[in-house]
Amino acid sequence: MKKYLYSLALLGAVIYSCSTQTKTSTSDAASTVATAAKAEHIRKGEEVFSQRCGRCHDLPSPSSFTSSEWKPIMERMAPKAKLTAEETNWVLAYVDANAKK
Repeated sequence: MKKYLYSLALLGAVIYSCSTQTKTSTSDAASTVATAAKAEHIRKGEEVFSQRCGRCHDLPSPSSFTSSEWKPIMERMAPKAKLTAEETNWVLAYVDANAKK
């Protein structure tokens, strides 16, 4: 009977340790993918900012304004630059990442 209980406890410990590692690995992978996606959005935002916003006027440095100051600027200027919603989000990600703190 003791062998049966020890075997059951050992099996439970092995199953628990395997499930814990899987959750951690999945979480790390999701975090890595999210970070890569954010970096890609920032890169695309920089391109759009330079190409589309710089057509009509000199570009301000993203660090010239805070994140909260950039939002109304983008709301006003995105339609003038004919930015799509996706492009606007990219530019917001770029200026937010480089905004004055």
